[in-house]
Amino acid sequence: MKTMVKRFIILASSITLFTACNNKKVIVPELKVNAEGAIQLEIHPASKESLQDVQKWHPTEDKVCVVLGYGYNEGATKDEIIANLSNKYGLSEDGGLIVPVVYPDDFLHSGKIRLSTLKDVSEDYQLKGFIILGAPEDTNKALTRIEDANGGKRYLPVFAFFSQDDVSGMEAACDFIVDHIQSNSTTESAQIIEADIQTLVNNSIDYMLALDGPLIVNEELIQQEQQKNLFQHVQQIVGKNRNLAPAIDDETGFSSANHFVIK
Repeated sequence: MKTMVKRFIILASSITLFTACNNKKVIVPELKVNAEGAIQLEIHPASKESLQDVQKWHPTEDKVCVVLGYGYNEGATKDEIIANLSNKYGLSEDGGLIVPVVYPDDFLHSGKIRLSTLKDVSEDYQLKGFIILGAPEDTNKALTRIEDANGGKRYLPVFAFFSQDDVSGMEAACDFIVDHIQSNSTTESAQIIEADIQTLVNNSIDYMLALDGPLIVNEELIQQEQQKNLFQHVQQIVGKNRNLAPAIDDETGFSSANHFVIK
């Protein structure tokens, strides 16, 4: 008896639902037809607001680590750089390309600053290389440890701009370093570069993605042809409108093989 009542309830519910669906009015938009019987479509241009919401990057397993050191690790400068990277390339936390590392916040372990964070990044991600702005002290030692873990060979490109670390150490640990030309006061060229740092970072990332490995695979950059080729690479990264020149060692008077200044 209970089974028959149950079946009756299910049947009644089905009939009610079917009737409700049949009685519901479906509103079909009116189609405009021209004299030839073709349907006319109305095309509206997308607004600027809607285009801004379109994601410009694609998820990727490859990563590029951008280190924000002195001069680039605080306030609006830091926020603008990270926002630019997030918009153009996507951040790793969202599946994008960029692993941003901010000094000293992202280097703190139990209240102490550990530059070995860079080695952790190289091991935790499928890394294409490092781009370092305003390298803090001992950055070169952290980069050397990464090489040591790979049998003493550099396998990742490292581009450094406006470093605050030991000069000779950074020259040995990086593909190249780019600095402002030194002056007793803030130079016009330095002000231009500060305003154009987004373009410099973007150019570096795009160039790095096109590489199969470091621009410099060892420290023996002695041959003139090698130095010439490196200069051309760096000139393309900083932009042909920038006046680039090799840095001159104050003690020896010799020009550096992989250290350049923007005049």
